[in-house]
Amino acid sequence: MTTIIDGTAGITFPVTAGSASAVQASSGRVLQVLQATFTGTQTISASGNMNWTDISSLSVAITPTSSSSKILLMAQISCAVSTVDRIIALRFTGGNSGNFVGDTAGSRAKAGTFFTTPTGNSYGINTSLMMNYLDSPATTSATTYKVQAAPNFSSGNVVINLNAGSDADQAYITRGASSLIVMEISA
Repeated sequence: MTTIIDGTAGITFPVTAGSASAVQASSGRVLQVLQATFTGTQTISASGNMNWTDISSLSVAITPTSSSSKILLMAQISCAVSTVDRIIALRFTGGNSGNFVGDTAGSRAKAGTFFTTPTGNSYGINTSLMMNYLDSPATTSATTYKVQAAPNFSSGNVVINLNAGSDADQAYITRGASSLIVMEISA
């Protein structure tokens, strides 16, 4: 019997040396966890279609312990746009995470996730977008992962952690936080 302990929870597996159970017991383990947070605000100017910009402070450099390791990326972004009928798009960069975008379809832009503000509104739209992706960087070199955001047009700036409707200094006006968590998972 082998007990694998992760945090405070323990799971016991019957393991015989050289068995499939022995391999399974060593794979899928979290080897390291890193996090970047952004609690300030950022405006990404709408200066043309899909102006991809790094979100401030959401950058994590990780050095995998094995080239067969997987890297689990988890991002939560508080974002908004103040113009109706506009798109906020997000994507990962680093390693092979650029593969996590929609399929090519004509001249359509590709993103990891997006949000479209409805037409007919005259007020800002705030949302929280999430992305998760299991990357296979196939390296033991340091790899830097980032989250990028883009507006889809030449008007309608994207704002991060900021209320699009109003930023008045009032107790009922909120600001948010965003994060990027990167985990190395054994193969």
